[in-house]
Amino acid sequence: LILCLEAMKNPLFREIVSTKTGALPKSNMRSKAYRYNTTNRVMYPRNVWEYETDFADDIVGIKTGSISEAGLHLACCMEYEEQDLTFYSVVMHADEVMINGAERSGHYLDTIELLTWARTFHKEGVAAGEQIATAATKGSRKDNISLVAESEALMLTQDALQRTVSLNEIGKEVKAGDKLGTLTLTDDFGNIKEIAL
Repeated sequence: LILCLEAMKNPLFREIVSTKTGALPKSNMRSKAYRYNTTNRVMYPRNVWEYETDFADDIVGIKTGSISEAGLHLACCMEYEEQDLTFYSVVMHADEVMINGAERSGHYLDTIELLTWARTFHKEGVAAGEQIATAATKGSRKDNISLVAESEALMLTQDALQRTVSLNEIGKEVKAGDKLGTLTLTDDFGNIKEIAL
């Protein structure tokens, strides 16, 4: 995965691995033009319905592979523009499987399953300066100050993030920039982010 992340920073590499099909012209190295297609069937299903998804056009690489000792493998990258997210998946040691009497490649099917699951996530959180709560200074009978997020905080979630506001003791006088509490965001897996208010 680390190698994928680093390689995809190179624009030429990224362009090459995101190419579905193309042709090499006749040259001093070949007597006729040569057409090629990517072997990444998640990116280019080629009319095999088991590999068809509604996100094939979001796939931007990366590399298929197969050796007898390691089985079938695929490193894949998907840019989910609707959510401004990029997902990577790496499937290793997959096998061929039979589906309705046809042999299909497990590394494509497993990758499709992983990326389908990834697309159930969205970014949620707070913007820097966003009002989170109101509070009252000591002695006030009603809320007279706004508590805003000190910084942006975003997390991935399938459902809504859990938000918990904890307030410090607030005195009679408050000035801009005073830390008056914290907002705690908790995702579906128990990951936590705390933002000063």
